[in-house]
Amino acid sequence: MRKGKLIKGLCYTLISSLILGNISPVLAKTSVASVDETIDIKESGSSETSVYAELGSEFLVTIPKSLTLSGLSKTGTYTVSVEGDIAGYEKINIIPDETFTLNSQGLNGITASISQDKTSWLFNEILESNKIIGNGEISANLTAGKWEGSFNFNINLGGLISVDAKDKSGNNLNARASEITGTEKETLLTSLEETGMITSKDEVDALIEVESDEFDGIADTTFDVSSIANKGDKVAILHFDETKQEWEYIGTETVDANGLISGNFTSYSPVAFVKITNNGNFENIKIPGLYDANGNLLCTWAKSGINVTANYTGSNYNTTTTSGYYILTNKYPTTTKVVLPEGITKIGDWTFARCENLTSVTIPDGVTSIGEFAFGQSKKLSYINIPDGVTSLGGYSLYFCQGLTSIVLPDSIKNIGANTFTACTYLKTINYTGTQTQWNAISKGSYWKDQCPATVVCNYKQ
Repeated sequence: MRKGKLIKGLCYTLISSLILGNISPVLAKTSVASVDETIDIKESGSSETSVYAELGSEFLVTIPKSLTLSGLSKTGTYTVSVEGDIAGYEKINIIPDETFTLNSQGLNGITASISQDKTSWLFNEILESNKIIGNGEISANLTAGKWEGSFNFNINLGGLISVDAKDKSGNNLNARASEITGTEKETLLTSLEETGMITSKDEVDALIEVESDEFDGIADTTFDVSSIANKGDKVAILHFDETKQEWEYIGTETVDANGLISGNFTSYSPVAFVKITNNGNFENIKIPGLYDANGNLLCTWAKSGINVTANYTGSNYNTTTTSGYYILTNKYPTTTKVVLPEGITKIGDWTFARCENLTSVTIPDGVTSIGEFAFGQSKKLSYINIPDGVTSLGGYSLYFCQGLTSIVLPDSIKNIGANTFTACTYLKTINYTGTQTQWNAISKGSYWKDQCPATVVCNYKQ
């Protein structure tokens, strides 16, 4: 009998090492109906009765028992699925091996690779659908023959975010994370909004409490954020200091290939995670505070200690511990951008004078005056906004700011002090929002733009 043409690798067989087609564990206890405690009431009025319930998490995971690869494409596809009911602070992980070996008699083993588009299932995803599917693919550069192998799925029920922590000596701590819910969550999110760290509660991707029975101070903490972010995403870590009762910014971290980010803490307390979509910065870029050249918030304005409305002098601006110069030079020397807070009405004399690394200043609405030498000789300053409502630019306020190439002045300006723009040798344009008549009426001090080539353009529209 004549055989047809041989098709190379007609059938490759792969047997999964997980024999069961599904797994259905119960992983938490369930409360029994009972009255735990009673109270006696002897007068009219109302009294609160607290109610508690605990239901065990249950889920059903379905995985392939065996797979056959195509002899033509040398690939095979599969699906995994999850259904059930799990707690709000939990997620189900179904993670296959990344690679495994296929063997054939008389030939060297060949490494096969596995890719799966979904490996974690959150509680709300499972509640919203009867069965959530993940799609996987196996591929291997096989040759003719019968090939067999096996791989594992790692299936576990874990927290929304898992945590590994070390103390100050580098010893591992038995730390755990649980989601913050209910009234406490609402209170913390509200306080985040009020401090200006977020503009909407929806920005927070996860809010957890870190706990440990072995706590004596954390030096380094690693979080698994794979449930809320992917490799390469940037996540800001915010930390609530329960001693000071205020939020503080820890840093913006890039998620690694294992879904991990790290942060340094000195105490356990609520931790908020905000996934960033604006080149590593908070989406609300106007959070008052000090920023570095990469847009990372070094500290919030409240923590900076700067008194921006005080008047300093040429003899004390560099030694007074509340001046902008002192803080930027001695505490946060990598600061390049300053975002001033709402509620201030003036910028004092010599506040940010001679801040050599300062490149950008954002001034809020409500400011009406900028003091003498306020930014004088901050040579790299290339951006500053003068909001509508400012009536006075003090003498030398922008003296020798050689980074400036253009600036917008509002028609509220009534006075420009002496030497305000002197030695701004690269300032080409002063865009004025008022008319030529209004510009001519402004009081201008002597040499207000000496050694400055800027042309004034009136009727400027922003």
